[in-house]
Amino acid sequence: DFYDEEPCEILLEPYFVRVFHQRWYVIGVMLNAPEGEEPEERAKQGRIRRYALDRVHRIFATEDTFKMPRGLSVDSYFADAFGIIVEPEAQKVERIRIKATDINHRRDYLRKLPIHWSQREVEKHSDYSIFEVTLMPTYDFIQHIMSMSSEIEVISPEHVRKEVVRWIKEMTT
Repeated sequence: DFYDEEPCEILLEPYFVRVFHQRWYVIGVMLNAPEGEEPEERAKQGRIRRYALDRVHRIFATEDTFKMPRGLSVDSYFADAFGIIVEPEAQKVERIRIKATDINHRRDYLRKLPIHWSQREVEKHSDYSIFEVTLMPTYDFIQHIMSMSSEIEVISPEHVRKEVVRWIKEMTT
């Protein structure tokens, strides 16, 4: 990753690969915590993690086999996510209300290209609409919201709205 200068060796049960923003990731369970890792990283051992393939130096296959957890699929794993980040221990699934204006036809774009499969248009007004999505408000989601600038506004929940405001304030300081 970008946080460590030295490469480390990870034993991984690879479950699936996924592309997001032109970067491929492998998603699987880390079976060993690399030497010297912080306790918080060691706690992630045995949990599903994601690794960007462009940061992998070498891959070695082992003779070990494993069984996929029952009911786990790419679709089920990412059902409540936008992007690549899935951290149910850090983010809960929430209903997020978004106001989309007619500026640059943003409302029309959201109608034609929903943010997430759960998206619904719940209110229609003369110059804006309110949409709802049900997902984890992760870094990837906030980043996507920010990419639409003044054309949209997070209405609720309040803590997601405050997070967007925090990002905007950081950009102006």
